[in-house]
Amino acid sequence: MGIIDRYIAGHVIKGSFAALLVLAGLSGFFAYMSELGDVRGLYTSSKAALYVLFTLPRQLYELFPTAVLIGSLISLGSLAAHSELIVLRVSGLSQFRISLSVLKGGLVLMVCAFIIGEFIAPPSEQYAQQVRAVTAHGNLTLQSDDALWVRYKNQVVHVENILVGDRLQKLEIYQFDDGMELKQITRASEAKFQSGKWHLSDVSLNRIGMSGIQSEQQKEMVWDELFDPDVLDVLTVEPEYLSFWSLYEYIEYVEENGQDSEQYRHAFWVKLITPFTTLVMLLVAMPFVFGSLRSSGTGKRMFIGIVLGLVFYLINKTFNRAGLAYDLYPLLSAALPTLLFAAGSIWALRRQP
Repeated sequence: MGIIDRYIAGHVIKGSFAALLVLAGLSGFFAYMSELGDVRGLYTSSKAALYVLFTLPRQLYELFPTAVLIGSLISLGSLAAHSELIVLRVSGLSQFRISLSVLKGGLVLMVCAFIIGEFIAPPSEQYAQQVRAVTAHGNLTLQSDDALWVRYKNQVVHVENILVGDRLQKLEIYQFDDGMELKQITRASEAKFQSGKWHLSDVSLNRIGMSGIQSEQQKEMVWDELFDPDVLDVLTVEPEYLSFWSLYEYIEYVEENGQDSEQYRHAFWVKLITPFTTLVMLLVAMPFVFGSLRSSGTGKRMFIGIVLGLVFYLINKTFNRAGLAYDLYPLLSAALPTLLFAAGSIWALRRQP
């Protein structure tokens, strides 16, 4: 990067992160106020604060495009208001060249969004759900490897993975008698909660008795009481909050088992498109910076940014839900809002003198 690139990109990056911090603070505050309504028993106000703290990376990731839009409008608008962009244009820099400097800053922001969404938000979100689950269910504990351990009546259940849709992957059930002597170990590749019962697949039974261990294999098995399925409501991490790799593994798993992977595929493409949305939000800001908004105050630029960010958020959510409801091609429903905003921004830029 040259001096001008660093100067313009630096303003964009600093403005975007400042907007992100403000939005995250507001989002975290309202989330905490909402959580206080659920405070009871072991789930204290301090636990609620801890839960909100660990959901902040996910909120940062969701707010990133809007923050970039608001931050770029304010920072670039400030440069325009102080005639710095005019000086750059008079010195020979074209509108395209200035826009290129802005997009270079956008590349840095795009990488930051990717890091948050891929490496920080998924484990943080999972831990947040665990904090809530452990305090809401006294018979539940979780190890550092993120496995689930539940004690229910005379049995202890170990689950390696929790999938969306009340499905468990790779579980072990340890059953004890009234004297707490181990009497049976049951292993299954998957369990799904249907019609009030747990349906186990690829089951291996090991019964422990005076004469030794008796083993048995069953393709399917119905288990009346595994544990309270309400536990899954607070433990399950939605597909859009998972990492790329986790989504890829889940897609492979559900397809190998002949199940519908549409929800995971859609989340995968949304995850892929979101970092690029950062660049598009910068494109959205450019026509306003070079146009009539260049002489406006910070308040007006912030208002425009919030409105545009809200419009994009609503359109994006609408397309995402419509894609799932009407079985649209996942890549199309995930990318179309971003492509529409990009096309509109480029059209507006080309109309600038």
